[in-house]
Amino acid sequence: MPKTTILDANLLVLHAVGRTSLAYIESHKRLRAYGRADYRLLLKLLKTSPVMVVTPHILTEAAAIAAQIPDPARRHIRATLCSYIDTTHEIYIESRTASKHDAFFDLGLTDASLLCLLANGHELLTADHDLYAAAIRRGLAARNFNHYRLR
Repeated sequence: MPKTTILDANLLVLHAVGRTSLAYIESHKRLRAYGRADYRLLLKLLKTSPVMVVTPHILTEAAAIAAQIPDPARRHIRATLCSYIDTTHEIYIESRTASKHDAFFDLGLTDASLLCLLANGHELLTADHDLYAAAIRRGLAARNFNHYRLR
């Protein structure tokens, strides 16, 4: 089975925005910490993972974050998200299951659902230190995007 990667919502937004237009990265309200080089790095890291996995929770959070840019960019990014959704493998983690995960109270529903999914052998790529640390503490496969940015 090919290695499967799960992006956190923020990296999913960086991926969608950069795929839409590199210029949008610099003008997007929630991507101020990133630049074009970060988008290229993300693409490089994703080349080793032919299968992308998402959950409805990740997609919902990413769609809300991605929308924080004026039109027409917002519409262009949403179109990219639509095509992204068509090409990824979506796995449903029930909210009742994620909310029972011990990380729910510290990390919230989306991140708890990610940790549930990681228990099935997927790998996480995240820029969220708390999520990364939670995954590593549990012996789950995770990479911190920021560690690659520092190289």
